[in-house]
Amino acid sequence: MATSVEISRALPVPAAHAFRYLADLEDHSSWMADAAQVSIVSATRRGVGVELTALTRVGPLRTTDHMVVTEWCEGSHITVRHVGRIAGWGRLSVEPEGPDRCRVRWREALTFPGGPLGELIGRLAQPILAIVWRRNLARLEAHILERGPLR
Repeated sequence: MATSVEISRALPVPAAHAFRYLADLEDHSSWMADAAQVSIVSATRRGVGVELTALTRVGPLRTTDHMVVTEWCEGSHITVRHVGRIAGWGRLSVEPEGPDRCRVRWREALTFPGGPLGELIGRLAQPILAIVWRRNLARLEAHILERGPLR
């Protein structure tokens, strides 16, 4: 059974501006507290088929998360499939809420290894992940406001 988490945050920037930050996959570690390092490991660096790894840490837990981009809708969303020990999918999307505002939405459905024990870990992890990712979206907002528009 997958552990599902969905969070969102309104940002005071145009949707296209926020999407440019989401599309810079290797930069995610600068605003994701749980991603110590994100590396693209494929020749493709943008779009469907990009393969990446994230050295992930939540509290004392550490893992390398392997992902493949399965959907890339420019200006709208990026979906990945988790293909490592933790399986499932994740999507970061941007929805306009006016000319200078948008909402970034983060959805994940993850399956942890270990059968019934993995399901228990998933249930225990769900509220913690929601807190961490909510803080990550606040860090994304600060990151965008600090750095300004990307070209």
